[in-house]
Amino acid sequence: MSVPVYTVHVDQPTSAVRRMMREHRFHHVPVVSEGVLVGMVSASDLLHLRFGDFGVQERFLDTVLDKRYPIRELMVRDLVTIGPTEPIVRAAELLSDGRFHALPVVSEGRRIKGLVTSTDLVRFLVHLAAVAEAEGAG
Repeated sequence: MSVPVYTVHVDQPTSAVRRMMREHRFHHVPVVSEGVLVGMVSASDLLHLRFGDFGVQERFLDTVLDKRYPIRELMVRDLVTIGPTEPIVRAAELLSDGRFHALPVVSEGRRIKGLVTSTDLVRFLVHLAAVAEAEGAG
């Protein structure tokens, strides 16, 4: 799982999500309110927005995002989550159908502890293959 998890507050401007994704090369940002997971915004969510005649200049883009698309309206609320002690295979099962590519890891009370992404699973698979190869060579 990816830790630490960078989050945004539900009342932050949407441009904060866009900047976070650009600066950190994230594709998913959990949304919290009082420390509790309430939603998720993905890069795909932002790509689906229409900006009309506003162009692509950064300041205009952020203005349009912040005024037209509040985080609370943009975020996906009905999230599939997983607990921190569940096996990795359960995360793989949940992500395998392709409906989403990030799985919030939450404790009781929906406090976010991490995020498992499709990329995390691929990295884990590569690690397992390397361990198996090393054991076979030894």
